[in-house]
Amino acid sequence: MSQRLCNSAFSDEKFKSVLNRGYVETPSQNVFGLVDHIGHSEGNIIQVSRRIRIGLLTSMYSRSGIEHVAIAIANMSSTHPYQMNIFSAYPPDDSLRAELLRRNQLTRFHPLIYNRFIRTFQQYIGPGRYLLDPFDIKRIQRMVDVVINIHSAQLPITRADKPYVAYIHFPFSLKLFSFPDRWYNKIQTPLFQLISNVTARKKDGCKCRFVCNSNFTKSVFIESWPELYDLAIVIHPPVNVYQYLRFSSKEPRSNTIVAITGFERSKRIDIAISAMELIKKEFPTAKLVIIGSMRSPFSRKILTELKTMVAKKRLENNVSFLPNAKDPDKTSILASAKVLLHPTPYEHFGISIAEGMASGCVPVVPRNGGPYLDVIDKDRYGLSFTDKYDLADKVVRVLTNDQYRIALKEKAIQRSLYFTSEIFEEKLAKVIDDFF
Repeated sequence: MSQRLCNSAFSDEKFKSVLNRGYVETPSQNVFGLVDHIGHSEGNIIQVSRRIRIGLLTSMYSRSGIEHVAIAIANMSSTHPYQMNIFSAYPPDDSLRAELLRRNQLTRFHPLIYNRFIRTFQQYIGPGRYLLDPFDIKRIQRMVDVVINIHSAQLPITRADKPYVAYIHFPFSLKLFSFPDRWYNKIQTPLFQLISNVTARKKDGCKCRFVCNSNFTKSVFIESWPELYDLAIVIHPPVNVYQYLRFSSKEPRSNTIVAITGFERSKRIDIAISAMELIKKEFPTAKLVIIGSMRSPFSRKILTELKTMVAKKRLENNVSFLPNAKDPDKTSILASAKVLLHPTPYEHFGISIAEGMASGCVPVVPRNGGPYLDVIDKDRYGLSFTDKYDLADKVVRVLTNDQYRIALKEKAIQRSLYFTSEIFEEKLAKVIDDFF
């Protein structure tokens, strides 16, 4: 062991020998908390069963949806016989590291130093960044029993030496989401396709699972790699719904529409602003609050463009922006809003939608992607739209008819309970335990 995480009388060398022999020489001592007593043997020897060592490949540098999943998986070591090792090209910030260690002192952090420089420029090289995965995984497998890749699991790797789980936030789809007009993709796309054809070849006794975050994501994954159909399953990402449920019964509510997204072009915030121009004509007091993260290097420029768009449409009194909002601010706004608007088409899942539903907001999402298929289950637990006119009509009806809104709100709250961290952990633990 390269790093001591808690006080113990045992040295690292002693600990290694304990794991190799499978017993502890002192009856009362649990070495680093990593082993569990299963019985007594002759003299003062206690037989033990070592915890399953999990290597979590991720990027712990922001509080995006990926980090929600990372935190939930890391927390599983406090409720399951797992020892968590986090491998990342980016160290977690101090607050995130403190949170993980507070929940479980046995969490270990390992930097992936050799490719950190390359990952720094990953936003400019598109799918090319995923070509590093096999090298990362090969190294990590020498140190753990199971590898869970949630950082860049888009490359389908089936030839891992040990059990391997890829949590697919969204696969790189050559058909739907590539940009063939960009010169670098003319080089990267065929290269990515060539390598993925090799890594996706199944071998006998393949110990791997591709866990997709939604049925929509799974459908795109299978479209790209149909031969992996029997290895792909769906486990929705964990949502801290209990943080928001305590506000779900709050009434009355303001005529506020909330959009929680990132300031990126692909998020299509412009659709929400265009619809707001129509909503204002029917409901002049309606307010749109756009809560957005500034992760992209182009976020500042995009935010400036959106503010210019608002000014041109004379919506300054109806549209406001809240970049990089803190959790208490976001929670407060959701607790008083009537509508959670998600303008992004073909979204993979949408954790913020489930958070809004738990808060008592009526979700309004595009009629495609994970939000439509998985979160609101094809209009059973929310509303969907096809264009800005349809969006405006749906929102106006919710704002003007409280009886209709409250009926939808109760269904949305009920649906949010399908996405708790407990359900996520239970399903993922079954995937891990089935390997053994």
